[in-house]
Amino acid sequence: MLQTGMSLDLVREPDNAFDACAVRVDWQGHKLGYVPRTDNVFTCHLLDHGERVSAKILTLQTGNNPWDRIEIALFLAP
Repeated sequence: MLQTGMSLDLVREPDNAFDACAVRVDWQGHKLGYVPRTDNVFTCHLLDHGERVSAKILTLQTGNNPWDRIEIALFLAP
């Protein structure tokens, strides 16, 4: 049901036990995964300071690793 160009929701998880900068990626209330830890620090700080950050699906892949199936782009809303 996911398609390239679809909007995704970003949800801050400051109490995440594994990563204090965790940013969850949701689609219609379903957790798809997280912004990679190597890329989430800037995004979490923007969200923590009230900035609106949006996400869209860039590409969809098939494969065995579910963490590599969706490539997203993040945008800072004006």
